[in-house]
Amino acid sequence: MRQRMEGDIEKRIKLPAKIRPHEVRAILKHGVLEVYMPKSEVIKEVDIAVE
Repeated sequence: MRQRMEGDIEKRIKLPAKIRPHEVRAILKHGVLEVYMPKSEVIKEVDIAVE
């Protein structure tokens, strides 16, 4: 099955993790779209003493 499309294509999805938006890359090679979205830094856990 082949589809023929003309014009711009836009797809929006919600991601399960936070990403670094300035480091997102997308590469279209031989008809395959590869999208790289590095995760943002994980917040470090902090121990809090309860008196």
